[in-house]
Amino acid sequence: MVESGQNSNLCDLGVGKYRSQGSSVLIMAILGAAVVPLLQGLIPDLSGVHMSFIVPLFCYIYVLYYGFYGYKIKPKINE
Repeated sequence: MVESGQNSNLCDLGVGKYRSQGSSVLIMAILGAAVVPLLQGLIPDLSGVHMSFIVPLFCYIYVLYYGFYGYKIKPKINE
């Protein structure tokens, strides 16, 4: 949990009054780290061990997306 301070700072950038929703997303990500292994453990019972590695593959694809595009703060549009 060395990174937890850095992750909470990323959630606070540019969210303004939606800070509580940003914090809830962080908590859901932490919960996801508890749920994903359960899903990966369930899949071998249904289809096989090799198919179970699709679950973390989707997680890594999302992390790559966030690393390249999702983290950028969108400019505010003045209306």
